[in-house]
Amino acid sequence: MVDGSVGLASLETVLAVRAEYRDLIDVELVAFPQSGILRSHGTDRLLDEAISLGADVIGGLDPASFDRDPQRHLDVVFGIAERRGSPFRISARSIGRAVWWPRMAGSSDNRSPSPASTFPGSGRGAGTTDAACRP
Repeated sequence: MVDGSVGLASLETVLAVRAEYRDLIDVELVAFPQSGILRSHGTDRLLDEAISLGADVIGGLDPASFDRDPQRHLDVVFGIAERRGSPFRISARSIGRAVWWPRMAGSSDNRSPSPASTFPGSGRGAGTTDAACRP
């Protein structure tokens, strides 16, 4: 979790654990904006810093329902992914509503990315889709 209330404390703890156990397990860290990007002041800067500290993936929330501004939310996620050469992962729970990705990081292609996986009826919310992409 990366946001204005906890800063990077959680990430720094998991980075230390990952380093300590690197010979035993592989850990992929997603810098995830638990409280939103636009609703939690400074989270955009923290997400960018999280990637520079060692997080592997930039995360995003359902841009249509949580921050309520899909364009700005996705611009932040895709912007960091482009600058850092980082993959991104976005959890979208608004299936059936207007959820779309206006552009993919590092691409002029305006088509929506293919979902990496769907979990219909799971505990993650019916119709949850995780979209993941590498720039």
